[in-house]
Amino acid sequence: RQMCIRDRFFAGVMSIATGMRIMGLSSAAYDLSIDDRMNFMDDVGLILAIQLLRRIKVGGLAWLGPPCSTWVFLSRGSTHRSRQQPLGDGTCVEASRQNDLVSRMVALLYYAYSQGVGYLIEQPMTSLMALHPKFEEFLRLTGGKSVFLHMGALGAESPKPTYIWSNLPWACLLYTSP
Repeated sequence: RQMCIRDRFFAGVMSIATGMRIMGLSSAAYDLSIDDRMNFMDDVGLILAIQLLRRIKVGGLAWLGPPCSTWVFLSRGSTHRSRQQPLGDGTCVEASRQNDLVSRMVALLYYAYSQGVGYLIEQPMTSLMALHPKFEEFLRLTGGKSVFLHMGALGAESPKPTYIWSNLPWACLLYTSP
């Protein structure tokens, strides 16, 4: 049984989970719009996320799209993030929260990976999230690679240049040229 974790809090609208169901694959969505308890930054939400990950069978898939708002170029003035200082300078509360969110997401991904679950993590092209030290280490230790694509080529309403990081060998097939 394959499952998809896709969280509206993670900027999604459950289109991945819906698409998987249409294709006859088993999927589930982890989404604040479904239930306010689906926030893995609090204890109840973390337990719910772990329970959902536990249901994914070996060879299954966790697809995540963490919030990008503090990681993209438009927020660099307020977050003080840069390639040299991807976590910011500590003065922006929201950037610090998102740093913590990525750290917790990585912990959940380590668990999923240890259970034989593959991952796909999406972020807009200008995001610096992949430079978060814990995320960088996770990608290095799990063989994660990046793939560039335009979400429009996959049916999205806008082109949305995006990077996907994955440990799955077939993820390279998602590539679309810039």
